Amino acid sequence: MSAYLEALEATDGSNTELVEKGSETEARAVAAFKELFGHFSADRLKARVSELYAEDAFFRDTFTEFHAAQEIEDYFVRSAGAVDECVFDIQDVAESAGNYYFRWTMSLRMERYENHPPDISAGLSHVRFNKEGKIVFQQDYWDDVNLLGETPAGGSMIRFSVKPSDKQ
Repeated sequence: MSAYLEALEATDGSNTELVEKGSETEARAVAAFKELFGHFSADRLKARVSELYAEDAFFRDTFTEFHAAQEIEDYFVRSAGAVDECVFDIQDVAESAGNYYFRWTMSLRMERYENHPPDISAGLSHVRFNKEGKIVFQQDYWDDVNLLGETPAGGSMIRFSVKPSDKQ
């Protein structure tokens, strides 16, 4: 958690010049974020992450934390390679004092469950763009309960936490 707080402080606008509100750079940055995550594929990620993320960008989600664009790209490409299909539907974007909040749903289909409907998770990305329109900070919040059940440890935790009276 301390790295998160440090990254928040380091990118709060007093230490890093943030993108100008209402500028063309801001519009391009928001559009690029939406486009990148619109269809989460390894090829698209390899081609675009270095364009969208600052070299020393901070990224954190439910599972991990990274401090460089190359680490973020590697993580995203591995994640995309582990699923059959992943699509983010960004419903809206809000901005407040240099903070951008992208509200989305993620539709995820795993190869081993090709006849199963995709898992849907709700999420929010808190993003800050530098003056060049590159992401310097991203914290993703999302409902990972469907994915947690896919892992051996996660599945065991879920089964353990369900009381016998809940199993009906």
